Parts: sequence; structure tokens; C-alpha cells
Amino acid sequence: MLDNLSFSAVLKEIKRYFVFITGGAISTLISIAITFILTEAFKLWHMIGVSLALFAEIIFQFIYHSRVTFKSKGRFKVFAVLLILLSGLYWLLVYLLSVRLEIHYIPSIILASFAVSILNYTLNKQLVFNPKKKNMH
Repeated sequence: MLDNLSFSAVLKEIKRYFVFITGGAISTLISIAITFILTEAFKLWHMIGVSLALFAEIIFQFIYHSRVTFKSKGRFKVFAVLLILLSGLYWLLVYLLSVRLEIHYIPSIILASFAVSILNYTLNKQLVFNPKKKNMH
């Protein structure tokens, strides 16, 4: 059985995880808006819009997680590389679940999102916003 201190620490971590995924949800809405505007109003190919939106997402999420989720100055380059790599992992998981395992694409997206969000949170906490790693470049 967990003592009060451990239980309190677990609750704090769960709360911070939900703050983290809230930032991801806001970022997704920003990405959709940017992509839609660039595609519909400016008649750019949607993949150009997605690429530009990804850049905006990286900046937004870094600022959000620095100020809101972790309240710690992070390492931007590590964050950007991590986000790009995790985006590739997300795409691969959706592909494997939906195409190879023939799970409907909506549950595949949900499962992949959940798995990648936990990994993303953990890696950001340890590698990007960890005060002990602050001086590392």
C-alpha cells in the first residue's frame, strides 16, 4: 500500500501529465487551424501547411511546457528533435495497428496517441525539462 507521500507524488504526476496532454490538444487545434488557413485561403498544398504547422507546434509546445507543464527552462534543440522523432513513431504505430494488424484507424490513432503521449511526457521530463540536465548542450 502506498504511503501518503507516495500517493501524493503519484497524484501530482498524474495532474502534470494531464496538463501536458492539454498542451498537446491546444497544439493540435493550432496545427489544424494553420493547415486549414494555408490550404484553403492561400491555396498551398496541404502538406506544406502541415509542415509549417509542425514548426509552429514545436514553438508553441516548448513555450507551453516550459511555462505551464514543467515550469522549467528546457533545451529547445533536444525538444524539437524529440518531437520530430516521436511524430515518426506515432505515424509508424498508426500504420502498424491499422494496416498490418487491421485495427480500424480511429482506435489505432487513439492507441498510438496514448502510447506516444506517455513516452513523450517521460522523455520531456527526463531529457528536456530536467533541471539536472540544464547545463548540458
